[in-house]
Amino acid sequence: MRKPGSECDFEGCHEEIHARGLCPAHHAQRYKGKELRPVKPKTTAIERFWQNVDKTDDCWNWRGTLENGRGRIWDRGRLELAHVFSHEVVHGMGSVPEGEEIDHKCQNPQCVNPEHLRVVTRTVNAQNKALSSANTSGFKGVHWNKKLQKWSARVRIGGKSIYVGHFTTPVEAGRAALLGRMERYEHPNKYDRDLAKMFGIEYPEF
Repeated sequence: MRKPGSECDFEGCHEEIHARGLCPAHHAQRYKGKELRPVKPKTTAIERFWQNVDKTDDCWNWRGTLENGRGRIWDRGRLELAHVFSHEVVHGMGSVPEGEEIDHKCQNPQCVNPEHLRVVTRTVNAQNKALSSANTSGFKGVHWNKKLQKWSARVRIGGKSIYVGHFTTPVEAGRAALLGRMERYEHPNKYDRDLAKMFGIEYPEF
């Protein structure tokens, strides 16, 4: 009888014996009538995470499984969001309180750079969105009012639309909408930061 801790009989395998002189993986191969082959060593979720991360000077782009444009990784038998996994690696399990979400400050859904992630409410997460492809004005919160023949500026907060004003040009309305959001939004976002830079308006970093 082999001593506990004895190595598998398959050449080059250093795993402990399970039965008939073989480790669990090689014993399973023989049990199924397969030719014994080298077994690919198991990797941890963190090892697999780094294997799928493409670091740049800015974003760390996920190159693994994608679902709805966001990265996914298997961890503890579950398919987890890669950016949430990244945040928990740095800040610990349970670092995202119930009812809150991880927001990509960079607006890149495939980014897993912890420096680009923050814990926010769903409302704040919704505020940090890029300009919709359906937008015709070129500015968030600005649309054409056919009746008044002017550009309308509004600010959306928690599903509510707040009127800011009507303007002759979309640029004027875009600036007014920006100032309205700066006045009402509690947290900064990338779209407004970039827009403020264009208008020469001081905007807080985040």
